[in-house]
Amino acid sequence: SHGESWALVTGASSGIGAEIARELEQEGFHLVLVGRRAQALERLSRELVANRRDAFLNRTLQSTKGEPMEYRSLRTEVVSMDLANRSLLEASLVARLEEAGLRHKIDVLALNAGVGVCGDFLDEGDPMHTLDL
Repeated sequence: SHGESWALVTGASSGIGAEIARELEQEGFHLVLVGRRAQALERLSRELVANRRDAFLNRTLQSTKGEPMEYRSLRTEVVSMDLANRSLLEASLVARLEEAGLRHKIDVLALNAGVGVCGDFLDEGDPMHTLDL
């Protein structure tokens, strides 16, 4: 268990980012979920909180020693934003972390947000724009 450790996961709305968040929850981390789709992030947050509760209840029911077990709830922060906008990143994400008292408490970064392009690599337009993302 990671006690009061926090992980920040970008691209957490779906796919690999959501799976990384699920793995980190199972490892005992509290989570900052960052992505573009607020509803998907909220749904994931509810799922993870329920998973933590259900895992505790299952361990309690399976305990044969009859000892009281400590329940440590999952805390999440949901941040819906497009990380491609650098000025928004600085102003919004940092401010949200500051408001939540987490700016200096993030122990793990899972940077999964990204962009994909289709087609011939040499025909993809301005390569500096792609590198800037």
